[in-house]
Amino acid sequence: MARLVPGTRALLSEEDEPDACADVCDLTGRVQDSAVALWRNTQIRSLRKRPQYQLSFSEWLSAELQVHRSRDALTDAERQEYEQWACHQYLHMSECDGGCDGDVTQICARIISAVLDHHTTSRTGARSPPPTDCCLPDLLSLLQAFLYEELLTHSASKDTGHFLWDLIDSRCSVTPDPDSIAQELKYQQTLHDVSRVLALLPAALLVSARTDRRTLDCRRMMDHITHVQRRASGSAGLLSFSLTAHFLKAVVCVGASCAGPADAVNACVSEFSAQCPLLLLSAARWWRRLSVVLSSQWKRLTGRDALPQQLQMLDDSHSWSSRLIKGLASAAPAAPSWLLAAALHSVLRRSDSESRRRVLTQLDDKDQVWLFLFLYSVMELISAQLNDDVCVKRVRDASAGLLAHLLLHDADWLLLFDQSGSDHRLSGFSSRVASPQILRLMPFAFYSILSALDSEVLTRAIRSPGFLYRAAVCYRDLSQLIMSGSTTQQQVLLEARKLLMTSISLSSRTCLSLSQRKQLCSEYEELDAEISAALAHVT
Repeated sequence: MARLVPGTRALLSEEDEPDACADVCDLTGRVQDSAVALWRNTQIRSLRKRPQYQLSFSEWLSAELQVHRSRDALTDAERQEYEQWACHQYLHMSECDGGCDGDVTQICARIISAVLDHHTTSRTGARSPPPTDCCLPDLLSLLQAFLYEELLTHSASKDTGHFLWDLIDSRCSVTPDPDSIAQELKYQQTLHDVSRVLALLPAALLVSARTDRRTLDCRRMMDHITHVQRRASGSAGLLSFSLTAHFLKAVVCVGASCAGPADAVNACVSEFSAQCPLLLLSAARWWRRLSVVLSSQWKRLTGRDALPQQLQMLDDSHSWSSRLIKGLASAAPAAPSWLLAAALHSVLRRSDSESRRRVLTQLDDKDQVWLFLFLYSVMELISAQLNDDVCVKRVRDASAGLLAHLLLHDADWLLLFDQSGSDHRLSGFSSRVASPQILRLMPFAFYSILSALDSEVLTRAIRSPGFLYRAAVCYRDLSQLIMSGSTTQQQVLLEARKLLMTSISLSSRTCLSLSQRKQLCSEYEELDAEISAALAHVT
């Protein structure tokens, strides 16, 4: 009634006097006047107080999200006015009556939960309005308004955004059964929905300034990014543009309020670089669009043109990559090799093969940029294969070209395919930026790339120190992946077996230690007796 007849909204307060005669009043006038008269009737009022005729805030949210805007009796403006009124009613209603006891964080948490539940319900085939025709935008606008109010009220508190991260942690705390594909996909979708909602919230809620007002506390954000990375399945595990932009805007926004804005932002970005490089890796991927957003925000909040040093490093790395693609050789900026490689990879993936060759000839042969560039190319290859992308051949050929160079200049390339827990910096870095799914499919990428090499380069690869052992382990792992249904590339397995047998025939006895030989022969005894026998007789 309150939704359709605005005149009844004022009659919901306890101070409103009942009208015992309302049931005998003239009901021949306007419908709205009649509705108001009935709403004041003593018997109707007594019904309204019964639990079965009351909606909790969560129930009201669920019902409102079922409304089709195109079929609603209210106009957009009328509906938004009603929803705002209703939210404020529930805000001040006691918790035992289904309200929020005046707690703004509670009303925000319930709206977020309702939105996430609505996303889940929409995917299960349950009857609900199409995303473009439901009231979701209205409720998200109200959520942003309440969060902004909370942000202003508690601007000095370091706990402002903790309720938000607590809610998100509660939604993402259930770890799915690793053997259940359905549970894993459902969990990935939950993370995706959470990230979509995060990108719509005030950025300043995601990071807080510590009590000294000189440094930022971004631990909860890093935990969430790590959580997303561990469950990522596509786009080479990178964060989306909207999420990357929102997280960095949060750092800039809260950093600008500190005593030393540039120092606070630099310290925070450095912390991400050391502990959660995926955010900067994603920033390098989207920097052409991202730089405009961050530069504008920084200047608007601080009045300064120059970005903080750590963000400028991203800009310098991208400018260096852009100069290389134009054939303008220049010294690389002072940035980690993995970041330079990320910026270069972002540029190269949009270039033709001739441009790629021209760029790569300008890199220092001994620079680790090559190694990290190979890592990103391998991640992209696996992602393209998972998504059945048309660019698989292009990415595989690019990876093969990078490997051909590494075979001449860097023996560490094999460590990329070592999933045994090696403490080498490349292994440690890849585990922090690649999802477990990407890492599990490294054996697939190993043989996929080798199959794209010409015979001369392949022979060089086979003669690399430690190659035979790594090839044998990767073949074993690839066989297990295919048997478990993690990949259906049977042709790759056949080619991998052929390559492994060729590697064995071209390898000397000293290429395997005694313990490695015993380990491999034992593992292959049941998997492939012919390979086991061949390994036992390497000459």
